[in-house]
Amino acid sequence: MNSEIKIAEDIVLLLLGVDNKPIRGNIHLQKEVFLLTKSNPKLQNLFNFKKHIFGPYSQLLADIVEEPLYHDKVFMKVNSNLLLTPQGKFELEKIKNDKDSKKIVDELEKVLSLIRNIYDKLSGDEFLFLIYATYPEYLEKSVVSDKLFKNKYMKNRIISGLLSKGVITESRASELLRVEI
Repeated sequence: MNSEIKIAEDIVLLLLGVDNKPIRGNIHLQKEVFLLTKSNPKLQNLFNFKKHIFGPYSQLLADIVEEPLYHDKVFMKVNSNLLLTPQGKFELEKIKNDKDSKKIVDELEKVLSLIRNIYDKLSGDEFLFLIYATYPEYLEKSVVSDKLFKNKYMKNRIISGLLSKGVITESRASELLRVEI
């Protein structure tokens, strides 16, 4: 289990370091790692996402950010943003330069870069809307799904925003307009 925690901490460091900019809050952190696990089934058991009031939620991920076990003083919260400290940047370089895991790290960085490039530009509501529309099983305990899907003005505004940001196509926008919860 302890080596799994180290891997999870390394993944959070990579996520933060891949774009060298903060992650905007817990919603983005939780959902970006959730999407990573969907692209790599080996990681699904590691983070063990559960249904939660704001969609998929990993307690391990929350614990890592609050109190890392292997990488001391690597994360810092400023307002709700999570960023790497200088120590975090140092630890990230050690991970990237480890010859034994170079191939895996390079692959993870490509996927994480893609995830950040697409989803960092979304508001929390837009991100949650997409997650719920794509993974409706996580609607069960949601406290915001009614606001996002049943308020027609909000739903249209979110879909327009996703379309204007190039995150969805016209076809997907039409599908999302028809989604009922």
